[in-house]
Amino acid sequence: MAGRWVLALVALGVGVRAAGLLLAGDLEPYGDESHYLYLALAWNRFGFYSDCAQYLWPPGYPFLLAAGLKAFGSHAIFAIKLVQVLISGVNGSVIMRLAGRLFGPRAAFLAGLLWALHLPLIGFTHYLWPETLYLTLFLPAFYWLVKWWQEPDRPSAANRWLVGAGLLIGLSLLVKEAGVLWCAVVAVLIFCRDLGWSLRVGWSRALLFLLSAGAVLTPWTLRNFEVYGRLAPAGATLGQNVYWGVNGFYLNFDYPPSVLARLPQINPWVHRRLLQPAPPNWERSAALNVVDQSADNVRRGLAFARRHPGFVLRSRLKKLADWATPLSFFVRHYAWQRYHGALTDPVIRRPLLVIAIALPMLILASAWPGLTGLRDPGGARSLLIWTLAYFLAATALINGMSRYRTCIEPVLIVLAAGFLSGAARPWGHRPGLLGCIGGWVVLAGLWGINLPEVLAVLKLIW
Repeated sequence: MAGRWVLALVALGVGVRAAGLLLAGDLEPYGDESHYLYLALAWNRFGFYSDCAQYLWPPGYPFLLAAGLKAFGSHAIFAIKLVQVLISGVNGSVIMRLAGRLFGPRAAFLAGLLWALHLPLIGFTHYLWPETLYLTLFLPAFYWLVKWWQEPDRPSAANRWLVGAGLLIGLSLLVKEAGVLWCAVVAVLIFCRDLGWSLRVGWSRALLFLLSAGAVLTPWTLRNFEVYGRLAPAGATLGQNVYWGVNGFYLNFDYPPSVLARLPQINPWVHRRLLQPAPPNWERSAALNVVDQSADNVRRGLAFARRHPGFVLRSRLKKLADWATPLSFFVRHYAWQRYHGALTDPVIRRPLLVIAIALPMLILASAWPGLTGLRDPGGARSLLIWTLAYFLAATALINGMSRYRTCIEPVLIVLAAGFLSGAARPWGHRPGLLGCIGGWVVLAGLWGINLPEVLAVLKLIW
């Protein structure tokens, strides 16, 4: 029965995504979507992979686009999006298995239902963004790590799980480099976890995980060294993100230009308290070598932070609010009038808008008590805590917006399902209850910071 429920929910989620793909129609590529397409076209035309002037993106997603363009020609865009719809079923299946392992069958069912209807994730299946492919590689690896954490007394199987997780993490880093330092965090956790066996076991298993991921990344790293004369294990995108996120100006790609331009009038208190007075902007690096350009932008951002610590700290609070926003790129596409046809009909648009706002709020509000109330004798809770902390710090403290939450959204869905199913009960002890209430207070405060502009976006769409 459990297997049939999993298949039914995966079929539901894939079906909803397929319907979204058909209703979305022919979306014109925008922003980074156009850059990814250009890289794929240039790869097919000239036979090598180039960079994008300001970014050295990992080659995984452009490779998928290039293969699709070569195989399907003018029908490639729809074919690639259809592939994204189909492989999203892997994500749904792993989310349910992870929820079942951590919280039980009822939580697995709720997690599958939340995933199937989660419009922000659904939207990425019909965009030309790498998130769906990244999650298809990252989630099974994360599941194997959790499984290893809970079953350390099976050495031969444990080694296979660590190797498999490392290989898949390496492949995911060839799609998005966000987790490159997370590998080091996980290696330290593995080492500490195995100290109970012996120092030698701790070292060997930590290195086994790192070397498995490194084996996948080595050819790409050597290629970058040959082309740029610099070591870039995954890519070079951090510098540009630091430029957008740690500077005297404020930018959030969740907002349409009309809302962003009127931010001082829409939300004057936050603009005055958190974003003003704004120090002079620092100029983006003009280095022609994209790896040097990224490193130079990071140095300029750190120097800016040292010169203006008060502004940087205040603006980080706004970035945290942007990370926890109920908005998403699905909502943004409506605000930017990128959808056409059936999806723009008010009968369809308004219910979808309500769901697209309500589900992220429910998941964010439920994930924290799900984490604090997790009863996990296997010790995987430490992996969850450090993973969430890493992806929060590595994104929201640099350049917060809803897209940066996507790479960890499935884990939030699992935790939320644990709380909503009753399996995680943080009020069973006083520290857990206080921690749960404190988390809700912080989340409500972050939502309050962005409330005026969120309402402005919703009014624009409604």
